[in-house]
Amino acid sequence: MDFPDLLLLARRRASLRQKALAALCDVDPSYIASLESGRRGPPSDVILKRLLDALGVSPAECALIDNAAYRSRLQKHLSLASPGKLSADIQELVTVLPMLTPTQIRTLNRMAKVLVAHDRMEGEGGM
Repeated sequence: MDFPDLLLLARRRASLRQKALAALCDVDPSYIASLESGRRGPPSDVILKRLLDALGVSPAECALIDNAAYRSRLQKHLSLASPGKLSADIQELVTVLPMLTPTQIRTLNRMAKVLVAHDRMEGEGGM
């Protein structure tokens, strides 16, 4: 399931109307509606945390929704790049990402940042 479907399901399980969830999260009800319909991409991490807290989801469901939000953000960013410009390695990585947990994705992200910093230092003659 993708982020909008998971959010809608969690809200219904919590027996909350969009207006009530919006009030608990200090956002406009139309914002909740646009998230659930997929007209808007996933919210920021701060808003997502408010939503998950207000919905009272289990840790497992929280991880599932968080992972779906992350995948959706990543797909949006990758869709902005020209498909012809993505290397085969990156395309392969994108196909694997949906199978990773949020923790694994964050670890991969941290590793990539370390590699980039290392390459920059080598380029400057630092290592």
